[in-house]
Amino acid sequence: HWDDLQRRQPHLAEVIERLNGLGLARPLVQDIVRDLAPADGGPEAAKKVWRNAIGLLAKRIPVASQDVCEEGGIFAIVGPTGAGKTTSIAKLAARFALENDPQMLGLITTDSFRIGAQEHLQRFGKILGVPVQVAGTAEILRATLDQLADRKLILIDTAGFSPNDEAMLENLENLTRHSPTIQTLLALPANLQTCALRQAIRSFDRLGLDGAIATKIDEATSLGGLLSAVIEASLSVCYVADGQRVPEDLKPASRFRAGFVSRAVSLAKAFAETDQMASRATTAERESERTLHAITTDKRIASYG
Repeated sequence: HWDDLQRRQPHLAEVIERLNGLGLARPLVQDIVRDLAPADGGPEAAKKVWRNAIGLLAKRIPVASQDVCEEGGIFAIVGPTGAGKTTSIAKLAARFALENDPQMLGLITTDSFRIGAQEHLQRFGKILGVPVQVAGTAEILRATLDQLADRKLILIDTAGFSPNDEAMLENLENLTRHSPTIQTLLALPANLQTCALRQAIRSFDRLGLDGAIATKIDEATSLGGLLSAVIEASLSVCYVADGQRVPEDLKPASRFRAGFVSRAVSLAKAFAETDQMASRATTAERESERTLHAITTDKRIASYG
């Protein structure tokens, strides 16, 4: 079938290869190809179909129109270990403090598991002049939210753990489910494999996810897994974190829709170039080994002669 497609519609076969090169899941590639407009088969056919394909991909990426820092509310940031939850909260808090009175900001941590986790957020709070409240139980969390009821934005840091840890998931669910005003955002690291991203979404979805923060964009070698996971789950991306700077490296996803696709294409191109260089280096190394072996063999024959 593939050979027949390459003969009849080489431009379409090329686009499929390029979509696969982005690291997208096969069902997503099939959906995009199914919706492609037919090309005339001219010399520019491949370029036209490719532009159409990446346009369809961009439209499929679910992005939230809301800006947490502008609209306010109560948000708990959840996610697996090392997802960038605390750093994302620091960026959100700094963005809010730049545009509003810092006294309208509330910071809460429920993380009593990681060593030094509370101190990490407290340092950010001290820089902003905002005290960080500690709430280790659902009762304390409810009381703390009542105390901060006059704040425009409240950010809640949570403990990171494996999506397979049922006990920790239940503990987190107990903390958040008793307050219907808490919205839950999943910190989703772009440098995870597709299967790990899917598992994180499935596990944390029991908390009632209201959106996601795409983190570690700058550390990813491919964005195909992230894009496939959020598109499959229809999980809206609210923010994109692509660096360590606070708060510069946090962008509203509504302004980054085209950036997702352009970054994905750039990463795929860089990977392809690196792969070609490695292939050439391996070929040269093997050729050198064959040459050395031939020289050594000739010397042995000569010595016997």
